Amino acid sequence: MSRTSTAVVNTINPTLFIAFELGWKTWKLASTVGLGQKPRNSTIPAGDQKAVIKEISKAIERFGLSSSSRVVSCYEAGRDGFWLHRFLIHIGVENTVIDSASIEVSRRSHRRKTDRLDAIKLVAMLVRWGLGEKPWSVVQVPSVEGEDSRQLHRELKTLKKDATRHINRIKGLLAEHRTKDAQVAHKLHRLGAICTNGAWTFSTEFFATRRFKNRKQVGSLVGLTPTPSDSGNSERELGIDKAGNKWVRGMAVEIAWAWLRFQPRSALSLWYQRRFGADSKRLRKIGIVALARKLLIALWHWTEHDVLPEGATLKY
Repeated sequence: MSRTSTAVVNTINPTLFIAFELGWKTWKLASTVGLGQKPRNSTIPAGDQKAVIKEISKAIERFGLSSSSRVVSCYEAGRDGFWLHRFLIHIGVENTVIDSASIEVSRRSHRRKTDRLDAIKLVAMLVRWGLGEKPWSVVQVPSVEGEDSRQLHRELKTLKKDATRHINRIKGLLAEHRTKDAQVAHKLHRLGAICTNGAWTFSTEFFATRRFKNRKQVGSLVGLTPTPSDSGNSERELGIDKAGNKWVRGMAVEIAWAWLRFQPRSALSLWYQRRFGADSKRLRKIGIVALARKLLIALWHWTEHDVLPEGATLKY
């Protein structure tokens, strides 16, 4: 069928053309029934399915079409994926997902780029595409199963990039500020089970800024010492006082759990397994606090006196 005859058919049986310009917070919609018709423009909240249906109904009413009229839409492939395509197909819209890199661009156009202009340009191209032209390339929409199967390795790659970025930033900060904080953090990080964040927290909040005379001061400052109660003939423990540095205390407990996993042959890990390994979950949680206190004392000897915790191994 020729382009002229196709245009005649569209005149007799009008088709509603809708282009979506997808933003982070809002979506722009431009709709028309032909190249000679001024597009209708509207804005809806991003991802609002009810608003999409409502705007299609308004456009049909605006151009005087029947509720059974053919509706054709398009949007550029991007971060929103293909859920919108499947939704539009579900409500009876003939949607096309466009390859953004394939859209033709006029080198003589000097108009300022805005969402409104992009939506208008896109709907004009959609009409031309409906008349048989090829102003773009169409993206092949994968199945739901196929799209899900690609998600795992993509997210894993993104997380690895994020981890590398954070590690490089921390290393850069350490290189920029070669103070005692950085030297102590580097020394702690050499021990297996102590991550970069833990080493930096222990250094800045505790070991590099404090001077301890004995092990009791270490446990007291971090708030991991018991609080005995002696009233008359009654003597009992009231639990951990939690009066010290909460940042170090929380990190010490996390590192204690990691120590059991990454330093299983150290004297501290063996002590914990003998004392609490066969106990209930509640008692093991109590025991981990005791391990955290012993571990902090061992780390103090390591940072202050170069005494490696017994049985511990270094990463480098």
